[in-house]
Amino acid sequence: MLRGIVHDPDDSTTTVHVLNANKTEADILMRAELDELEQLAGSARYSQHLVLSQGPADWPSSRGRVGREHLERYLPPAAQDALVLMCAPPAMQDMVSAHLAEMGWDLSTQVVVF
Repeated sequence: MLRGIVHDPDDSTTTVHVLNANKTEADILMRAELDELEQLAGSARYSQHLVLSQGPADWPSSRGRVGREHLERYLPPAAQDALVLMCAPPAMQDMVSAHLAEMGWDLSTQVVVF
């Protein structure tokens, strides 16, 4: 999905906000490709925030567990033309879905879990 958006020559308006949570930096899947897509798309169209639950003290992004404050800070507000695509363990899916619903996202039409 990300590749398709970033490489689509006819789409210059779709924005992507990636909130990526992992235990350690070594656990971040496709890190190099995600960073490359961020560079290609530019900061106006692509933002990426990495959260490590076991990050080093000098980790430049967030450390700890993803919570509502991350969703509010790093995702856009709910909008009719917006989607949340989520891949996470069941407990995190439940937590994130509950927060998204509280934030005005329609779970049946705007949140896709895979």
